[in-house]
Amino acid sequence: MIIEEIQCKTLLQKCGFGFAEYSINPYEGCRFGCVYCYVKALRHYRKQENPAEWGGFARAKINAAAVLQKEMKRIAADARIAIGTATDPWQPLEKRYRITRAILEVLWYYTNPVSITSRSPLMIRDIPLMKEFVNLRVNLSLPVLDDRVRKIFEPNAPSISSRLKALEALQQAGIPFRIFWCPLLPGVVDNEATVRAYLHQVSHLGVESLVCEPMRHLEVLGSEYAQRMARYRSTGLDREPRLNRAEFLALIHGVAADYGLTVYVPGG
Repeated sequence: MIIEEIQCKTLLQKCGFGFAEYSINPYEGCRFGCVYCYVKALRHYRKQENPAEWGGFARAKINAAAVLQKEMKRIAADARIAIGTATDPWQPLEKRYRITRAILEVLWYYTNPVSITSRSPLMIRDIPLMKEFVNLRVNLSLPVLDDRVRKIFEPNAPSISSRLKALEALQQAGIPFRIFWCPLLPGVVDNEATVRAYLHQVSHLGVESLVCEPMRHLEVLGSEYAQRMARYRSTGLDREPRLNRAEFLALIHGVAADYGLTVYVPGG
């Protein structure tokens, strides 16, 4: 793992997401290096790095908090800010650098709506601070609920059990959250048994809201994903017939409604 310290010129980036006007990424690169990560594809399109290097480097923006203090004075008080759109803000490097923590300490002084996306239980460390925000939500990434599957497609990411502990901690603290069932891994979750099992389990965990999004950029990510799929099939876990896109999305919406879950599927 190559770790570098860098100075950023800006931290707040205008974004075209429907859920935020600005994004913040405390790190460049991500130790988790999930095989399906869309950031890997974007870096390929931009010719920034060899996609094969994704997960092998991380750059810590050591002056992030100081830059943010200046930039926050220039944006609208109601501008929405999304943290972790291109990296996991609580990846292992955060234990050492505490950049995400410092960013939250700056944002605490403002009323801007803040959302944070992560799959790391390190978020538990910052729950006492997050509780003090007036408008903050955590998006907990949970593409699968079976750790055997997690070890194939995101082997460097935190275990499922540790993420569920983070979920429980968010609930106990009263911090708004939702589950990111993203991406919907093709050949893994697009079958009736998995949809029913997943939604049954999260509903019984007290989840009320989910975001589901299909996997994209297979023209870049497909080769490595196919290798992981071959490994997945070799485990014998791949036993259910796949649904087509329309059937799959209809089933998600139908089962979610049965459990009283709110589901958002971009484009679906």
